[in-house]
Amino acid sequence: MNRVDPRIQQKDTSSFTTKTIFFVQRMMDTAVETVSLFSGQALKSSGGEAEWRRFFALMSSAIALREKQPLVPGTPTEKAKLIEELRRLTRKLNVQKALRGWTYALKRLPAKNVTNAVAFLVVLDLKAWTLNTTGFKKEELGKASESYLAVEKAANPDVHAVLVSLESAHAMRSAYPNYYLDATTFINALEFAIR
Repeated sequence: MNRVDPRIQQKDTSSFTTKTIFFVQRMMDTAVETVSLFSGQALKSSGGEAEWRRFFALMSSAIALREKQPLVPGTPTEKAKLIEELRRLTRKLNVQKALRGWTYALKRLPAKNVTNAVAFLVVLDLKAWTLNTTGFKKEELGKASESYLAVEKAANPDVHAVLVSLESAHAMRSAYPNYYLDATTFINALEFAIR
């Protein structure tokens, strides 16, 4: 009969828990940063739209529920109610499509400043699955703002526009080198939670 030394078992369990917590935290951070960058919301500092903040609180509770951890205060304690509200907000905010599109957009922004652009207007059409990026030099930032406002005034819910500084896109890539993997993992975790 093989016996496992309890000290080794405890060490492995602790290490796994630490790795799991780190992984989940990084996955959530990536999703929050993505939404913040492409929607212009300050979600990490308790700003931004109430619906996005609620979505992330619900998603955090869904993961906590699965991991048998404490839920986020103010979220439903009944699994069925939690998942129902998470599903509703996921549909309303079009979360999967938006995150997939924004992930795609971030990958398509230039890794280096080859055009002397300091900002990019990124226009993502989630219905047609098209992405248009237009670079603007420093002296064209007024024109960039006008172009952004023109897209926003069209008020098409399937079209997301954001004016992204090249510096913020580089910072995002540097802070989250496994960005694509983390965003995809978040989407998979969301789909698992709401199924």
